[in-house]
Amino acid sequence: MPKILLAFALLTLVPSLGGASADLAMVSRPQEPVMLVPAGSKGSWDPDAQRLAYRSGSGDGIEVLDLVRLTRSTLAEHGKDPSWSPDGKFIAFVLRTNLPKPGWEELWLIQPDGTGLRRLGDGGYPSWSKDSRRVYAISRGDQKLVSIEVESGSVQILGDCTESYYPAVSPDGRLVAYGSRGSFLVRDLASNEVIRTAPTGRFDGMLPAWSPDSNWVGYGGYDNQNVGGLRVLEVSTGRHAAIWDGLATLPAWTKDGSRMAFDQRTGSGVSIWMVGRAWIEARLSGELELPTKKPQRPAATSAMYTRLTNSTGDVVKMPASGRTNTTSLLYQPAPDFTLRTLEGGEVSLSSLKGNVVVLDFWASWCAPCRRSLRHLQALATDAKWRGRGLKVLGLNYEERDIAAKFMKDNGYTFTVPMDPQHELGPRYLIEGIPTTVVINREGIVESVFIGYTDSLPASLDEAVEKLLNRR
Repeated sequence: MPKILLAFALLTLVPSLGGASADLAMVSRPQEPVMLVPAGSKGSWDPDAQRLAYRSGSGDGIEVLDLVRLTRSTLAEHGKDPSWSPDGKFIAFVLRTNLPKPGWEELWLIQPDGTGLRRLGDGGYPSWSKDSRRVYAISRGDQKLVSIEVESGSVQILGDCTESYYPAVSPDGRLVAYGSRGSFLVRDLASNEVIRTAPTGRFDGMLPAWSPDSNWVGYGGYDNQNVGGLRVLEVSTGRHAAIWDGLATLPAWTKDGSRMAFDQRTGSGVSIWMVGRAWIEARLSGELELPTKKPQRPAATSAMYTRLTNSTGDVVKMPASGRTNTTSLLYQPAPDFTLRTLEGGEVSLSSLKGNVVVLDFWASWCAPCRRSLRHLQALATDAKWRGRGLKVLGLNYEERDIAAKFMKDNGYTFTVPMDPQHELGPRYLIEGIPTTVVINREGIVESVFIGYTDSLPASLDEAVEKLLNRR
């Protein structure tokens, strides 16, 4: 019998919500936002986008989610609003002391390993300068915008911001963005002139954050009056658009600007989601409509993860969906497909009949996928398998440029069919990734591996070897 490994990706597949073209090669709709953390808020990425610091779901304390090791750890028992420095050395966060008066906030620094805790100064809603030498914040006593030098603690006053409780200074230190009386404003700190405005539908309380290049600024409302959703303003052009509607706010950009995390607030709690740059660009250009139906919070039908195991585990548990998964295809004909490849060609399963096919479903943001792909590359290139009738396909769900960069950066050369609309996943009953399907020479599903454990490479090799030797 096939071996079924019960380990899942931290993120799972979100079904396509728009009408999909029958010609899959022509489909180029960007990946919709997907959930990253089911209970937490105010995320902040490390420089490599492999860890996320965030306010814990309990509402007090800072946690760090490691997307490579699939572990979650407590960084600080108390605190909120974490902000990771661009050089990765520190995480700034806020402690509410209520001294010398109610609502008073202090800025603290801590190293990512939990050491080096120290008080930096007074202030709230921190962000970093591009060179990681200064922390920008708003002084709660007099609503002054301040720049605090990390090494010395010296404070420079950048100006007043009495109109907003949550202003954000751009990484290059030139601009400040904030909500004020139904508008979102970007002001030049040197001239004090407003250089950009955008509508909000709210009186105040915007929660903004800047992209690393100081050109895009995302913002959303503070509470359940946030009817405008999460929006992005492009400062260089003045373009602005809703990126996700509903109670979405508190954006957080990766250092390379390729992705943005944000809070999704509902009556049942707050979760952290993620969206790619291609989605944002398509919304700003007007090429993409927001879907009318949204993915839900963790639920059986979306197979979102519910919890992580202990610090040494590699398994993310999934809720029981009441549906069959890919293992239901065992000993059945594998669903045929024809897809455009990342390289610009075309591949169909039916054309590979007579070969043993390893079909792996993956995405670059999925930590277990990244681990499993090393062995997928070995299957595709090692001399042990060459010339024996083995075909390796790594099916990807992302935008072409993201997948191409990931493949190039890692030196991977296996064939990548592209399925940005997730048309094939439901046909293979995919409930989590990575999922690896081994298909025999007659086109029958022989083995299914769901997730990644250290024993996967040996088990996959065994399944492939058995089929290659069968005549």
